[in-house]
Amino acid sequence: MFRNLVSFLYLLITIVVIIVFDKSNYLTFAFLLAIACLMHYDVHVSIIFLFMVGIGGSMTEMIVMYTTKGLWKYRNPNVGLMPMWLPILWAIVGAGVLTLNDFAHA
Repeated sequence: MFRNLVSFLYLLITIVVIIVFDKSNYLTFAFLLAIACLMHYDVHVSIIFLFMVGIGGSMTEMIVMYTTKGLWKYRNPNVGLMPMWLPILWAIVGAGVLTLNDFAHA
């Protein structure tokens, strides 16, 4: 139960960070990296899982963005069509889904 509550709080904090630091990719990156590290230690999510979900999610999103010809775009992209913090966001969301899934099946 504690793990699920902590994961949910990290997801809420992630949303707040993205809204508050919308204009700065570097601050968003730093805060999201800190949240991902905290999730690794507090929620006990594997670094390999975080890395794979982060890279896989952001690469899939980039492919969709390239193939849909501008269906959506980010305000401040600095790595191709995406911001540098996107892989970390995917990792955090993947870890959140993983722990909330455990909660649903408990």
